[in-house]
This record gives sequence, C-alpha cells and structure tokens, in this order.
Amino acid sequence: MDAKIAHCLSQGQKDKASAFTSLLSEVLSSPDHDTISPNLKALVDAVVNQESVGLVVGRQVLSELVKLLGEKIVQDHDRHKSLVEETLEVVQPRIVSYDEQVCLLSSPLWVYAWPM
Repeated sequence: MDAKIAHCLSQGQKDKASAFTSLLSEVLSSPDHDTISPNLKALVDAVVNQESVGLVVGRQVLSELVKLLGEKIVQDHDRHKSLVEETLEVVQPRIVSYDEQVCLLSSPLWVYAWPM
C-alpha cells in the first residue's frame, strides 16, 4: 500500500485526485477484508495529512469515499461502521478543513441506519 500511495503522491496536482480515487475504489473493493481497514486508514491519512496533496484534492477524495460508502460498497454493517469511525478518527484533527465530508460521514442516520 505504501508504494501505491507514494505513486499517487508523485502524480502532478491535476492527476492526484483521480489517482487517489482509483486507489480508494481498489481498497474498498478488495476481496481480502482484513486489509481494507488498514489500507483505507493509510490512504485517508495520506490524503488528509500530506501537504503535497492539497485541500481541494483531499476534499474530492473524501467526498468520493462518502459516495462509495453511501452506495454500500462495503456490505457488512459492522465493517462499514468501523471504516466510518476510523476515517473520522484520522480526519478529526483537520475537521475544519473537511467539515462537509465529516458531517456526511458522522450523520447518525447515514452511519447507523442500515437496511436489514
């Protein structure tokens, strides 16, 4: 995962968003469920905390994450909830920069209302 994130970081500014969103889709659709959580946490950490990524790209990638999770790309409710909570934990120190995405991720209806 570190090599893939480094590759995304090495892209030009206009290509970073698409590189990270592509990697995001890859991470969330991984058949190896044990790697989803740590890989997503590493990706979100890079997007939020690397100065070279930039706020606009970070918001685009987090918005894509909100969209994908909203589409129930992760079918297991407990895993879905865990991914949302872990993402919020990483983004929390930069909440002012990503307030819209954090609001969407932390909405109680969105996180916990799961059709059974």
